[in-house]
Amino acid sequence: MPKPRKTILSLTAMEDRVNPVAVFDNGSDTLTIRLSSRDNVNVVSQGSSYKLVSVNSAFTNGGILSGQDFAGFNTNTLLFSNFARYTTVSILDADDGGTLTFNDSRTNPYVHKMGISLTRPNSGALTFLGNSTFGAKSLTIDSNNRIILVNAALTTTTGNISVSTNAAVNTGAGNFAGIELNNSRLQATGAGQITLNGRGGTAPNGASVGVLVGLNSQVLGGTSGVVSIIGIGGAGTGSFNYGVAVRDAGSRIDSAGASVNVIGTSKASGTASEFNVGVYVNNGGVLTAGGGGSVTVDGTGGAGFRFDHGIAVEGAGSVIRSAGGDVNLRGNSGGLPTSNTAFGVSIQNGGSVTAGGLFLDTNRNGV
Repeated sequence: MPKPRKTILSLTAMEDRVNPVAVFDNGSDTLTIRLSSRDNVNVVSQGSSYKLVSVNSAFTNGGILSGQDFAGFNTNTLLFSNFARYTTVSILDADDGGTLTFNDSRTNPYVHKMGISLTRPNSGALTFLGNSTFGAKSLTIDSNNRIILVNAALTTTTGNISVSTNAAVNTGAGNFAGIELNNSRLQATGAGQITLNGRGGTAPNGASVGVLVGLNSQVLGGTSGVVSIIGIGGAGTGSFNYGVAVRDAGSRIDSAGASVNVIGTSKASGTASEFNVGVYVNNGGVLTAGGGGSVTVDGTGGAGFRFDHGIAVEGAGSVIRSAGGDVNLRGNSGGLPTSNTAFGVSIQNGGSVTAGGLFLDTNRNGV
């Protein structure tokens, strides 16, 4: 009988393939850019063109009506130059997430209405570095991760700015701010509205903030577009989870006449948890409105064992005020039932509240 043949099985490792960045318009006036999995795409306006650079992937023509408007398909760098063809630019993430960074465009504006949706479970952070200006065009951001401005200026004139992160369900593990401004400015100089809706991370060790305006940062509204900020602090068992925090000298939320509305809620709880404040203005931070704009602040503290104030204004130079409009404060102290150190509104250590008309509404322990 013939001898049986030996079978040799050989396995060869496959490369970790990364899908390309798809660019398409389907014949419409909206240009769509879909990020690849686990990639980081950098965007910058060069004045007469937008430049997109992918760290890991090539850009592919996924259905562009006029390919001559683009240079660099099948490479990692794409230039787009015929601005008149589109009214809107939409940036989406892939099934396995992806990160996006807007680099310094200096004085070169973005001339399209822009929508950014990074809502997949594994989406990475959205970061702004340097200047990004949108003029009369609106910017809408919906992210499942955090949004960070570092040494940045994000501005419009009459265009609206709407930023939302983790707004519906908190999927972010870790201790981080949902929206964080670090030595940065977010501003609508004219009639544009500003809407920020941020939720902090879920780390049990705390220090998760819904919206953080710190380290000489400003959120500046215009003449008539309302400034609306909603922040939800982390839901862990740690401490220092603030809904909205304005801290450090030079940091402020302000307007040139528009009304300013701030709602902050801390979701932290636990017998070892403390200082979970709904809206926290400290260390020289300022929350105000210019002209006849009103200021409305609604804060709800967490459920720790002490110092879970609804609203806290603490430290020299820390202030909630208005130039001419009313200031309305509604503070809901938190804390466990045994806590007697949580106040609806806490004003301490040189903090102040001033206004032409001041209205307070507090619950347990008052002011």
